Amino acid sequence: MAALADLKNQVLYTTNKLHSGQTATAEVGDKAGRAIAAEIAVLAKRGVIDYTDVTEMPEEDEAAIVLRAAWRSRFELTLSPERAAFLREAQAEALREIYANHEQPYDGEPVEATYY
Repeated sequence: MAALADLKNQVLYTTNKLHSGQTATAEVGDKAGRAIAAEIAVLAKRGVIDYTDVTEMPEEDEAAIVLRAAWRSRFELTLSPERAAFLREAQAEALREIYANHEQPYDGEPVEATYY
């Protein structure tokens, strides 16, 4: 499990706002942190994931959450058009991965519906 600081740096690397050997400013790091928290909150509210904090996040979700958070922060961090186009595709695949990681197995029972 990665720490929040590591996830922030990964978001900044993904958006090309941070390069090897650089240290993020507090302002830019906070923007990345807010994007991560917002992405987790939205997915938890939709019932896709069952955690609400980075400390509870399973390791298999880290890369996907980073991509989704990078996409979410595209306006605040002012991405290049090329990077935004890359993230548009990557975040869609990341969402499918998150759904796959958290899908409920089907038990074979018929689904009952109430019609009004």
